[in-house]
Amino acid sequence: TIGNRLIEEGKPFIGKDTVLALDLSDISKEYSEKQEGLAPVRDGSTGKIKDGWPILAVVGADVRGDKVIPLYRKLYTKRGFGFKSENLEILGAIDDIIKVIGKKGVWALDRGGDRWKLFVPILERKLKFVVRMMSLRDMIDAEKRVRNIAAIARGTRCS
Repeated sequence: TIGNRLIEEGKPFIGKDTVLALDLSDISKEYSEKQEGLAPVRDGSTGKIKDGWPILAVVGADVRGDKVIPLYRKLYTKRGFGFKSENLEILGAIDDIIKVIGKKGVWALDRGGDRWKLFVPILERKLKFVVRMMSLRDMIDAEKRVRNIAAIARGTRCS
């Protein structure tokens, strides 16, 4: 497929520390009434709910360089055409990419990537990843205590 070809072409540029940025976006068609597959999406520019289509994209970025490598882009609908869930779309994109490049890179997910239905499968795939989380979230720390994520972050040393 064209999607696999994009991943194949990007593969030589993906290293163990390449950031694999997964981004959810949208195309809103506020005034369209008859386009196939229109469904409510949150317009990222305005925050309002409008009719449109979600877009799922993954790009690779070398943190030591200036190269950005497109790996995956999919426009889909939440109405029919085999759609089951946004979580499955995201995990499908991750699986399509790791089938080609392996487990190289560090996956970066924005807020929303901290959903349990994504977090656990990503851990099960043994991928390196970072997630921008809402500061109100709680997590279980290394000592099995429930702690606020902001408190854990403040106590974590970055190297």
